[in-house]
Amino acid sequence: MSILAVILAGSISVWLILAISDNPDSDDPNNSEGYEGIENNVTFAWTQVPLRTTEQEAAGLLGGEGMQMIWGISYAPSNPDIVYLLSDTSQVWKSEDGGSSWAMKHKGFLSNGGVSLFVHPSNEDIVFVAGSQHDFDIPPSEVADGIYRTIDGGESWSLVKQTGFRRLGNEKGGTNFAFAVDNVIYAGTHEEGLLKSIDGGDSWTSLNLLSDERILDLKINPLDSSILFIATENGLYKYTEGGDPQLEQIGSGLADFPRAIVGNAINPGLIYVSVGKDGVFKSTDGGLNFNACNNGLEEVLDWSKEGHEATYLAMSPVDPDYLYVSLYWLGGNQPYYTHDGGSSWHEPSIMDQGNLIYGVNYETGGEFWSSPIAPSPVDENVAITSGNANHPEKTMNGGDTWTYSGNGYTGGRANAFGWTPNDANRFVFFLTDFGPVLTKDGGSTFRNLHLENPSNYGKTTLAGAIDPTPGSKVIVTAVGDWQSQVIAVTRDDGQTWDFISGTDDAYEYIAFHPQNPDILYAGIYKSTDKGYTWNEIPKEVVAVFSGNGDIVYAIEAMGDDTALLKSSDGGSTWAQPYNNISIDSESITQVVVDPEDEDRVYVATIWQSVYIWEGDHWDQKTEEHGIEKDRFGSLCVSSLAIDPNQPNVVYAGRWLSFSGHANGVFRSTDYGETWENVILNLGPEFTAWSLSVNPHDGYIYVGSSHGTWKLPPE
Repeated sequence: MSILAVILAGSISVWLILAISDNPDSDDPNNSEGYEGIENNVTFAWTQVPLRTTEQEAAGLLGGEGMQMIWGISYAPSNPDIVYLLSDTSQVWKSEDGGSSWAMKHKGFLSNGGVSLFVHPSNEDIVFVAGSQHDFDIPPSEVADGIYRTIDGGESWSLVKQTGFRRLGNEKGGTNFAFAVDNVIYAGTHEEGLLKSIDGGDSWTSLNLLSDERILDLKINPLDSSILFIATENGLYKYTEGGDPQLEQIGSGLADFPRAIVGNAINPGLIYVSVGKDGVFKSTDGGLNFNACNNGLEEVLDWSKEGHEATYLAMSPVDPDYLYVSLYWLGGNQPYYTHDGGSSWHEPSIMDQGNLIYGVNYETGGEFWSSPIAPSPVDENVAITSGNANHPEKTMNGGDTWTYSGNGYTGGRANAFGWTPNDANRFVFFLTDFGPVLTKDGGSTFRNLHLENPSNYGKTTLAGAIDPTPGSKVIVTAVGDWQSQVIAVTRDDGQTWDFISGTDDAYEYIAFHPQNPDILYAGIYKSTDKGYTWNEIPKEVVAVFSGNGDIVYAIEAMGDDTALLKSSDGGSTWAQPYNNISIDSESITQVVVDPEDEDRVYVATIWQSVYIWEGDHWDQKTEEHGIEKDRFGSLCVSSLAIDPNQPNVVYAGRWLSFSGHANGVFRSTDYGETWENVILNLGPEFTAWSLSVNPHDGYIYVGSSHGTWKLPPE
């Protein structure tokens, strides 16, 4: 069976500068501003489950694991307490305490995320984002992608211009917006060239310039707003408006096309650009001529290695001698910094002061993806960047040392959950990209189990299970890349792992036999000795009946239809007691079974919502039953979960990540007959990648690109 494929996207940081709060606990990132629960019951709301480390707890921090890639960070130039952050998959976040804590600000933002962010120079509440599906090849969404704007500090967003912005690799580094005067704003697109608005972004017109190029960065001459510098993949341009508008290519001496441009009103003739493998170049005559300024960068600008390309570039608005540059696919400590205008560049000495960052070892890894840097608008020594695993980090000394500054910024995407039956405090989240994490204190703190398969260097775990035997430390999962994994078993709560060779497959479901925990099901494999040895069985198990673990289920293509198969002997023999479902088997995302009725089966599908076996037929649940279409007109359902203690309560998670964000989570309290949307404070736009009900307290957990959240039972 091919169940929901994992689609990942990167993240770009917008430049922003944050001041660390004296009291990191003063703001709770778990709040949900502007939303209330059903019937205005404010207590009925989703709360975050940050993957906080014990070190963060000891430091009095609320925690926040980052993980989703930051593509934009920016201070509000008019208020150094306000910072905005842009992700590739979780849209926009905001800090009101200089970057110490973060909260989601994505109402009305339908696109997956964005590629750059721009804050109005004099109004902290006005922000523009280049909204993007974040795919290299799939055409941008005509519904969701384009220029987004907020005029109320992120409380609501509007798509003010539909246009395409692509995900970038080593070309990234700039921003797609520039503010001239009054309400004049320029936008550099990836499909329509240079656009202009003279009404603050309400409407946009094409200037019919560079329409066949991807515009990578825009900067206004700080002393002459009629002059615009434009970075494209074909070089650097200078555009002068007026009675006779002129576009001319400049940049004599540049070794490659510019990724980012920086300048400063203190010395408007001074311009720096990042140019990939050739590093950083400097002009003192307003961009006409450039010379390399790479002293200290030569060793990392290694032409023999993949990546190592200068992309993001930032200059302090307080002191133009303070600059930062981030290199694509470098590893180690970065961004590099200079305090002498590029005469000498230096590697940071510490990237995790206090050892507060979740699951990162800079000695063995470091930041590979280049990251945006946001210098403070009031202090040349303060800046924020995105560290390894995409945590916001802050420097107070001009870039030499950095420390965690990411309370509330969550993004660990749990694709599966494991609950310990006899211990409510011990459970595991299985994360895309970062592997499993374990808590033994009910979710107050988590430990990264550092699962990495040396044969393919992957850490993604899309399925897993905990041994239900009291006192056992056995956890089973499958680890690898997004397409293929191998079974992995630990018997000491993740201190060590055994990888089962020859079990390469795409795993979407793993389960222990609920009555005989020596038996395990993992795709087409079965173990009868608690995971030491595995044998292939005829069908891939997609569900287990909790009332009798010998009863398992599989799906099989039957032409354009799908058959749900059932085995009563642990997968040895199979029968088809149900009619075919009139959908393609590739469209099925999950199968779940009522814990008390082996023949009440729920099937989630990509396009056609939920099917329920009603004794003699399949009943499709759609809009007339309360499962509303999302804003793309879709009924995609990624995941299902049943409350094991109240099987009449069923949840359905919505998903459409190849187009944008769907419309959250729906709940039924009558065995799936009728449904209501319970996304509440997380919505209305929200994508659920997985769902699971905690059997100890009935809370529903949702795994998402916004991190893990939980909702109490009503």
